[in-house]
Amino acid sequence: MGRFENFTPPTLGSELTTTEITMLEELTALANSSSGQFIRKVAGSLVNATLAETIALSGLSDVSISSVAQGDILYYNGSGWVNLAAGTTGLILQTQGSGANPVWANVAGGTVLSVSVVTANGVSGTVAASTLTPAITLTLGDITPSSIALGTGSITMTGSIAATGARVTKGWFTDIETTNALVGNVTGSAATVTGAAQAAITSLGTLTTLTVDDITINGNTISSAGASTLAITPTVGQAITFDGTVTLDAGVITGATSITSTTFVGALTGTASGNLVSGGALGTPSSGTLTNCTGLPVAGLVALTASEIVITTAGGVLASAAVATYPSLTELTYVKGVTSAIQTQLNAKAAALSGTINEIAYFNSATTIASLAVVTYPSLTELSYVKGVTSAIQTQLGLKAPLASPTFTGTVTIPTPFTLGAVSVTATGTELNYVAGVTSAIQTQLNAKAAALSGTINEIAYFNSATTIASLAVVTYPSLTELSYVKGVTSAIQTQLGTKVTSGGALGTPSSGTGTNITGIPAANILAGSFGAGAYVISTSLQAATIELGHATDTTLSRVSAGVVAIEGVNILTTAGGTLTGNITLGEGADPATIGIVMDNSMSADERYSGITTPGTAGATIAFGDLCYLDVTATEWLLADASAASTAGDVVLGICVDASTDGAATSMLLIGTVRSAAFPASIALGAPVYISETAGDVTATAPVTTDSVMRRVGFAVTAEPNTIYFNPSSDYITHT
Repeated sequence: MGRFENFTPPTLGSELTTTEITMLEELTALANSSSGQFIRKVAGSLVNATLAETIALSGLSDVSISSVAQGDILYYNGSGWVNLAAGTTGLILQTQGSGANPVWANVAGGTVLSVSVVTANGVSGTVAASTLTPAITLTLGDITPSSIALGTGSITMTGSIAATGARVTKGWFTDIETTNALVGNVTGSAATVTGAAQAAITSLGTLTTLTVDDITINGNTISSAGASTLAITPTVGQAITFDGTVTLDAGVITGATSITSTTFVGALTGTASGNLVSGGALGTPSSGTLTNCTGLPVAGLVALTASEIVITTAGGVLASAAVATYPSLTELTYVKGVTSAIQTQLNAKAAALSGTINEIAYFNSATTIASLAVVTYPSLTELSYVKGVTSAIQTQLGLKAPLASPTFTGTVTIPTPFTLGAVSVTATGTELNYVAGVTSAIQTQLNAKAAALSGTINEIAYFNSATTIASLAVVTYPSLTELSYVKGVTSAIQTQLGTKVTSGGALGTPSSGTGTNITGIPAANILAGSFGAGAYVISTSLQAATIELGHATDTTLSRVSAGVVAIEGVNILTTAGGTLTGNITLGEGADPATIGIVMDNSMSADERYSGITTPGTAGATIAFGDLCYLDVTATEWLLADASAASTAGDVVLGICVDASTDGAATSMLLIGTVRSAAFPASIALGAPVYISETAGDVTATAPVTTDSVMRRVGFAVTAEPNTIYFNPSSDYITHT
């Protein structure tokens, strides 16, 4: 029902009947009630009822409904209101037209006007502009589900499951069917393999032993574990071939060039060519059925052709019937099963059917099948158009609106695009609704609006001469970052700067602090810093070439070169290195040790060292950890070799700590700790290490071959692997 506006009963209640007053009060209560209220007559009175209360429609005179359930539809059947039970999932409510009841029906075919693609779980999709035939593109990305339950369904995939080079590590399948060949190796085992016979196994690895039922193949031996006789039985029509030439078929051996036997058992039957006994005739056998064979035209027998019918020639001998003239064995099998004369049966058959492909067939005047030409009669495609027609086509066409000046009733759905006059309208209904509520020309309203703002990101905006917003270039005006620097300033910046010491001026005497009596210090060379414990700590780099220390004019700190600093003209050694030009005296140490030069023997990784080194030139290609000797003639370092005294005896030794090539610079460890992957890893802690007879190597085993040199070069000193303390001995022994 429609909504009743609030109604105030007249105060002259005496002019209304009690019933009228009650009705007015009920209408007022309905107007003041919440939404979803209805007015209902109960026992002669109007009362407010909720939607739930009005469900009891069976009390109305024109309502005849059975039990009501969720999803039921109420409709008028021409005489009263009845309920239509809810349809099954997927059905739609379909009208049958005027004068008919609605029904639940399947969704009929139609045209998709727009498509929305919802993507998730590794699937992304894009949709082309909505058309009558929209194109949908789905892209499958990475999917990492814990499980996929297909139920009774299936997944159809093309291409590769894994990327090139990748593999699916494990899977469980009930059946595997493949169209193409299986590529790669199949591992594992199965106690029983069942299923249809394989059409072809093209490759099989080596089987040590194969047992099928009670037949065993082992090496070149085929044996039977069960029966006393090994039976090889081919199927009907098949033969057994030996060595590619000899064939055994139904007890007949062909292709054998010779048969050797000490004794033949049984009768020899059939036709034989050649001599059974070298140099002799067949003769009369002592036993068997070939007796009295004098006159047998052995010379007249000709060679037979395989798989051809045997006939007798004019000379009375057997020969092959050439398949060019006579039927082959295959053609002869075609008459297998024929029960009467073939020609008689052919004569009783109808003539071959004539017609044109994809045309309708009919019985012509000769009562034979022919085709109806599509120039006059419908084609099969045209005939398929009446598939699904439920009533007379002409009757249905008569109910349709004409293209010219049609008349419509009810709601009309117009697809897009459509044409108004000569203009094609491509806008959707949603887009056309955007102009709803517009009260004047859109362009006129747009012309009255300000132009689009222009500017550069992260620049300050201002009103330009055209009174539009623009940006102030950072080459002239401060950037947003520079503007942020004034955040927190509490007074005029210039005023504050005016109270500070100016560049080039004297510091003067501060009112407080420890830096008193500092008049005369070149303030231009004082950099940012702070006062620490008894000293001024400079937080930026010094710019002066010379810094005066103390009050003596000759006590100065100066820079000599990159990484070299001097005090009073004497260079100071830094951690970056340097050259000593005088003596260094180490003071007296105590226990625990406090004085000395300490080498780092931790050796955290291979190709690490600590000790005294000397630069030099490589005389060959050498690597880190190679044991070398100094060739004093060429002043080059070469690989040490215990095989001769000239390369291992009275020579200077060093371990390469800078890999190099012939003629290039290198560096040799003369004494110290060194770790290298080139050293043996099995040297016991504290064991001596010697020059090896393998050039450049060290060994824990002293050489003992003739003319070899035994010379100790160090010891295994730490728990680190491949680490030795290198301190070569000047003594050596040459084996004789």
